[in-house]
Amino acid sequence: MSTTAALDPTTLRTLFGAFPSGIVLLGVDRGDERHGLVASSFTVGVSLKPPLVSVAVQADSQTWPYLRAAHHIGISYLGEQHSERLRQLAGSDRAHRFDGIATTSTEAGALLLTDAPVALECSLHSEVEAGDHNVAFLEVLSAWQTPEHTPLLWHRSQSRSLL
Repeated sequence: MSTTAALDPTTLRTLFGAFPSGIVLLGVDRGDERHGLVASSFTVGVSLKPPLVSVAVQADSQTWPYLRAAHHIGISYLGEQHSERLRQLAGSDRAHRFDGIATTSTEAGALLLTDAPVALECSLHSEVEAGDHNVAFLEVLSAWQTPEHTPLLWHRSQSRSLL
């Protein structure tokens, strides 16, 4: 094991990025607007009763307030087929974020990727401030799985195939 690195933000980002994680899109459809936020800080299985997942969102996110205010939030696991569109989904061009990307919406306004390996319809259970992020705990209300699609991973600041 090498020596302890300085705990500056750049080093921490590198160290945290050494742990592979899944990538999700949180989305809402407000009828006239669709909002989406890509996160690699998603955690499944926080609780089974009630069924909870969590995600850490930057405190200064401009998209999170739209999601937080929604009654239902869609969570789509990104699959390998989304790797070419990842930067678009995560980018700052909100007007074109979903161009060419197949989505569907639940009756309650949860926005989901139609070809996601897993899709969840959730509601906000609680939220906790955590440094420069907020950790949102989301209650899973409905879930769908498309096993033929393989999840995409985030590792060392790049998307990667699971296989």
